[in-house]
Amino acid sequence: MKPIHLALVVVVGGACAPEADPEAAASDPVVGGRSAPARKNVPLLVALAHGEEHDCSATLIAPMLLLTAAHCVHPAYVGQGARFDAYVTASVFGYGGHVSVRAPIYDERFDPTAPQLGHDVAVLTLDQPLSGSPAPIPLARARLGDADVGRALTIVGFGAQDGADRRRETTLKVTALEPLRLRLDGDDGFTCTGDSGGPSLAIVDSVERVVGITSSTLRKSGVCGAYGTYQMRIDAHLDFIDRFLPPDALDDR
Repeated sequence: MKPIHLALVVVVGGACAPEADPEAAASDPVVGGRSAPARKNVPLLVALAHGEEHDCSATLIAPMLLLTAAHCVHPAYVGQGARFDAYVTASVFGYGGHVSVRAPIYDERFDPTAPQLGHDVAVLTLDQPLSGSPAPIPLARARLGDADVGRALTIVGFGAQDGADRRRETTLKVTALEPLRLRLDGDDGFTCTGDSGGPSLAIVDSVERVVGITSSTLRKSGVCGAYGTYQMRIDAHLDFIDRFLPPDALDDR
């Protein structure tokens, strides 16, 4: 079965403008960057529906809870009645550490026809802990502000643009803040379809924390390039995420 790397295209600017940047749901790998086999708390998320496989990334934010993008689990993208599984494997060519996942819950404010409006956030409960019991990554709860523009974040995810299909990471910088999203740009690598749902990470109070969720990537002529990526801001979506975190994870507030 050939995996499908989700791709939603939204035109930024006028549809007829020849230099317009389409914004595509990022579901391929971090392109460039570095291999990240040890980051087992960023599993591969696979949706199976009607004989098709859809791949995304996710983040372990509690021992039994995954965080991902809403478009990675929404029926409009993966089909009705999809089954979800998580793998701690470092490559989609060698699935390993399989754990079944219960029905996902996505932010009810997410509009599948306009993901650029935000709320591209979802959670999934594991049937059992991930293989090896990797440590969850806590959330960054401090409100982002102008001082965070220029801050370096680590992006982690899976994908298939160049046939790599393995967990990779790269470092990008915050170049713009919106009420629900942040934009990242950089030269070392970039996101593409497959990275959707994966985290952007930063050291906060000496602890690595989740600052954002990969939602979309900017493309030109349908090709991923170093044109930037949009992340859902964790601080702007805590009202949804905190509803599902266990009490001990909320103690980190």
